[in-house]
Amino acid sequence: MRLLTFTSVLLIFTAATMGILVALEHWFPKATVFGKVAIVVLATAIIGLTAFCVWQEYRYARKARYAEALPYINQIFFELNKFDNIDNITQSEPLEYTLKGVVNRFAAAISLVTGTMCSVCIKVVTEDDHADPPRPKVLTVVRDDMSFSRERGKALAEESIEDSDESSIDHWVDQNTAFMQVFMQPRSPRACYFSNYLPGEKNYLNTSFQIHGAPPESERAIIRDLNWPLPYKSTIVCPIARQGILRRDYRLAGYFAVDSRSRYVFDRRYDIDLVTGVADCLYSLLYRYAVLVGRLAPGENYEEGENE
Repeated sequence: MRLLTFTSVLLIFTAATMGILVALEHWFPKATVFGKVAIVVLATAIIGLTAFCVWQEYRYARKARYAEALPYINQIFFELNKFDNIDNITQSEPLEYTLKGVVNRFAAAISLVTGTMCSVCIKVVTEDDHADPPRPKVLTVVRDDMSFSRERGKALAEESIEDSDESSIDHWVDQNTAFMQVFMQPRSPRACYFSNYLPGEKNYLNTSFQIHGAPPESERAIIRDLNWPLPYKSTIVCPIARQGILRRDYRLAGYFAVDSRSRYVFDRRYDIDLVTGVADCLYSLLYRYAVLVGRLAPGENYEEGENE
């Protein structure tokens, strides 16, 4: 069906172009003043209608891919609904296996929707006990299989907190723009961090720069773009949190992050809701897993007005 629609648009564009060329070549020189005006108006209308058809095809082709991605989303919710009483689970393996399935299926879904290869990961918020006062940081729990070895930070799935390499990068919340925005604006319209062009964010902070290198210090986005060190240029980061009725019941456990190497990949109107819908269902699973692996204490309660 999509191929048929694309073929139809291509035929319309070809016919319109040939008609305009014939009119300008043979009819326009011989036409009267009013005839020339009519030819120009008709050519402009044909060009406008053709451009509109191409634009509509682009819009609805992407919307159709959301429908094609629904089986992946259905599989995610099916797996998450298996855990009726998560507090009775004493082994981390089934939880880790489920979280791994979530990131793999969501990566397949969002890659299908955007037409680019997207990476997905789940991170947990913990605190550095050696810092005074305690300082929040994030640890990677799972990544999708296609991007598992992309970064060399600490990963709960690979090693415990006690055995982790002290030379590894500490991903502090206050040194990452995306994590900090989510951390400071719970349950607000900007609770998710959204950027379709990270090189254009002049004040963007990311501890992964310590791994991949720092971007060039330039006021021009194109210069930073050409020398951008991170393996992604577009990203959505959503909170994995307990959404209580009252603001003080809010508890942040971690982050659900999606990114792509390409620019202007995500659609703010639809993709934020898609990512948030999955993230909202992960809190109990992630919290239980974090407690079983490394005995973490994810996040802190947000008291009323604390982060206003």
